[in-house]
Amino acid sequence: MSVRSSYGRNRPAATLPDMTTTGPHLRVLTAEAWSPVEPYRQRRTEAFYRWAGLECVRQGRHRVLDLGCGDGLGSAVLTAAGCRVVGVDQDNSALELARRTFRSDRLVFRAARPPQCDEPQHSFDAVVCAGLVERLADPRPLMDEALRVLRPSGLLIARTPNRLTASPGRTRP
Repeated sequence: MSVRSSYGRNRPAATLPDMTTTGPHLRVLTAEAWSPVEPYRQRRTEAFYRWAGLECVRQGRHRVLDLGCGDGLGSAVLTAAGCRVVGVDQDNSALELARRTFRSDRLVFRAARPPQCDEPQHSFDAVVCAGLVERLADPRPLMDEALRVLRPSGLLIARTPNRLTASPGRTRP
């Protein structure tokens, strides 16, 4: 069985093998949960989370913290790759959407205000942070928190957009 994605390609419905997806706004792992007017950026973000999940599993880092998880799609992609994920965000409405949309015994969503995530010290094999660093006036406390919750020799994967590609039509950042 396949589902038609917002970019016109068919994708297998089994992309999230042991997760339940609900809600009319979502088609399995497509841009439907995000703004439908920016599919290029959404595909890049989805590709980043797919790569991060595969890299975590390849390195044996299965317990992952997703800082700034938003609506949970990235956390779901990490879970589908085989990770146990805690998604943290300060936006309660986005977290509610995430909880309704993605359900798995390997995925938990929690509210916290960056940079604090209220998780125990050295409790994660990896921390993934996509599109959050550039939203903070000072990202150092966020990085300090990521290092605090990472186990020794843990993996920190951060992504921030290129200003020129994130802001189409602009010639300068």
